[in-house]
Amino acid sequence: VQNGIADIFGVSFSGTSSGVACNTGNTVNLYNSTISGTTSAIYNTGTVNIAGTVKATSDTVGSGYYCVNNLGTLTVDGTLTANGGDVGIYNAANKDGSQHGTMTVNGIVTSTGSSNGLSNGGVLAVTGTLTAIGKNLHGLYNNEHGTLTVNGTLTAAGNASSNKANGLYNAGGTVTVNGTLTASGGQYSVYNYGTLNLSGTVNANKNVYLGTGRTITVVGELDDASSITV
Repeated sequence: VQNGIADIFGVSFSGTSSGVACNTGNTVNLYNSTISGTTSAIYNTGTVNIAGTVKATSDTVGSGYYCVNNLGTLTVDGTLTANGGDVGIYNAANKDGSQHGTMTVNGIVTSTGSSNGLSNGGVLAVTGTLTAIGKNLHGLYNNEHGTLTVNGTLTAAGNASSNKANGLYNAGGTVTVNGTLTASGGQYSVYNYGTLNLSGTVNANKNVYLGTGRTITVVGELDDASSITV
């Protein structure tokens, strides 16, 4: 979409590049549709709203390929399944963080990628349910520009067999969990090199690593963690 607003109901799209591309200043409303693409199923620098059930798939798994690539505003009030790509959903930012995606999960999102399940360099707010599954690396990767706030439920699952894979990897950004976080990975459940605020419930199958000199606030419950390493 290059000019205007598109309402898309109950259709299947398959693109040689992106199944649905929404450019800056435009809006796409997706309802009960199936989207696929080689580079990405959904590419957004404008505004995309998702209601009903939307399935997005991408078969290309090399670096730089994302099933959903968001540099705009993405709101999920229904159910979104993103499966494929190197990263299932990339809530992106440019190199200096001056342009970034804003993603709001009010409904249900499941994001699965060959490397990371979901990568966040923008603003990601979860009031509903988000599940991020990284087949070979991290469940959810939050980079130095990323802000992640969980008031609902987040499940972050990295590769359980890899000693480099974490459930939730906060690589210099800010993570605040007021709801429920369940994290699992082959190395750590939660690996933190940023600011980590935990005031909800955290279920962790392995150690929680809090990088030296970093900030953590824990008010609430930390269940099932064998230890906390600082």
